[in-house]
Amino acid sequence: MRGIGLASVLRRYRVSALVGACLTALAACAPELEGYRDLSAPIGQTARYTPEAMAGEWVVQAAFAEIAPERMVYDATTRRIAFSGQSFPVGAEGLVVMWLDADLRSAVLGTVDGSAGFVLDRGEVMPADRFAAAVDVLEFYGWDTSQLERVQ
Repeated sequence: MRGIGLASVLRRYRVSALVGACLTALAACAPELEGYRDLSAPIGQTARYTPEAMAGEWVVQAAFAEIAPERMVYDATTRRIAFSGQSFPVGAEGLVVMWLDADLRSAVLGTVDGSAGFVLDRGEVMPADRFAAAVDVLEFYGWDTSQLERVQ
């Protein structure tokens, strides 16, 4: 029977140490989520956003929130969106409109700090292709879509 040589043991030890160091380094690089969003990711408002484009009633399709409303109403005059008896500013100081589809039927809104986000549609049922596009937008802006809850 042949014994294990010292060089072989040292090689295995170095490989194990190297793998351990790499895993530790990767864990340190993992983004820390604040709320539902990686705050190191960029976030921006779509160029399609105008108060007129958002005006009216929206059906909440999915949300990052403890309690998601079923509907929201955007007031173009005040630039605020209302739900559950409260209203919130839309724009740089409040909810950011990250995406509006080309026909202004679907929207993605969220807070910069990642505390809340919503996928909205004008209709009761959002088509699968637009919902998939909304999820892609959320992922691009650092949202953890595994926590996105379907409402409709």
